[in-house]
Amino acid sequence: MGKKVILYGSTQLSLVLLFCPLTASAVDYCRRAQIISSGFGAADLPQFVSNFYLEKEPFVKSKVTNNREDPEVIQIAQLDTVVKDDSLILQQTWCKMMSQKGFQSRVPSMKNILPVRQQGTCAELNEDIFNVTLSSLPLSIQNDFKNSGAHVKYLPDSEAKTGSQWVNTPLKANRSQHKTLELQSAKLLSPAWISKIVPPLGNISGVQYCKLWSEEAALSFILENTPNHVYPELLETSLHSETPEL
Repeated sequence: MGKKVILYGSTQLSLVLLFCPLTASAVDYCRRAQIISSGFGAADLPQFVSNFYLEKEPFVKSKVTNNREDPEVIQIAQLDTVVKDDSLILQQTWCKMMSQKGFQSRVPSMKNILPVRQQGTCAELNEDIFNVTLSSLPLSIQNDFKNSGAHVKYLPDSEAKTGSQWVNTPLKANRSQHKTLELQSAKLLSPAWISKIVPPLGNISGVQYCKLWSEEAALSFILENTPNHVYPELLETSLHSETPEL
C-alpha cells in the first residue's frame, strides 16, 4: 500500500495517493534533473549513482562526488522531504547535482565536449515536473485543468552563495492572484575554480543544488483546480525514466 501524504490540506489527494500512489520517494527525479540541467546531450554524460535520503541532516552533509575507483561515475544526492512551515508546497524534492562547468572540469572524458544548451535552472526543473505530471493524467483531467484558468508562474531562482544559505532558503510558493501559483526555488551554483584555489573543497566545486516541488505537489495543484475528478486513473509518468525526451 502506498504512503499517505498531506498537500495543500487536500483530503481528496491524500486518498488518491493512498490507494494509487505516485511513489515520489521511489522516483529517481534528480537523475532526470541532472540530465536536463547539465545542458549536455544525454549520450555525452557519464554514469550517475543516486544516493537517496529521507532525513535532512545526512543529506545536508552529502556531497556530489566522483567515484573513487572510477572518476567517470558521478554520485548525486536526492532528498524527498515534507517541509512543515507556512509554505503551500509541503512535499518537496531537493537535488544535489553537478553543474555544466563541473562536468567539464571534474570528469576526464568531458573536458573537450561542448554542451548543446546553457546551464539549466531550478525553475526549468519545476516546470518539467509539472508538465510531465499533467501529461501523465487522463485527457479529461488535462483538458479540465487547461480550461480552469489555473497556471503556475516560475520565478527566477533565488541564488544562495553558500551551502548553509541554500539549506536555509525555502522553496517559496505564493498565490499572486486567483488560481495563479508563483514558485521560486532556492539554488546554489558553485564555480568550478574553487577546487583549484582550495583543493579540499573539490567536492563542492562545480555543483548545482535545487529545491523543487514534488510530483505530488504538482498533482495536488492540478486536482485542486479540477474538483470534478475524485479518483483519477493515475498513470506511470516519464519522471521514472532515466533519460528525458529533450
